[in-house]
Amino acid sequence: AIGYEAGIHSPLGSNLLPMVVVALVVQFATRAFYYVPKCSLACIIVVGCAGSCDWHTLAVLYRTPKSWRQRRSVVLWLISCWGTVFFGVFSGLILAAVISLVMLIRDAAQ
Repeated sequence: AIGYEAGIHSPLGSNLLPMVVVALVVQFATRAFYYVPKCSLACIIVVGCAGSCDWHTLAVLYRTPKSWRQRRSVVLWLISCWGTVFFGVFSGLILAAVISLVMLIRDAAQ
């Protein structure tokens, strides 16, 4: 989110700048965050993560094909998104990977 707002489009710049900013904040401003309410810190995290959800891709995936077999990408996207929200990042990604693997095996078997 920081690199995107700064206008950086290269992978090096978009990964390096946030890394440096986070390292500096962790090193020098950790004590200041002790007095900030946890709900305020949670809001900062939610606003920072909101930019990482690609809602345009969901709309494109939904509009393209009309049959159920071809709309499985939308279902997989929604399962991975909500699985990550409800179960955490690691569990949500594992859930999406397992469902994707099941879909792949099912297609190969037919």
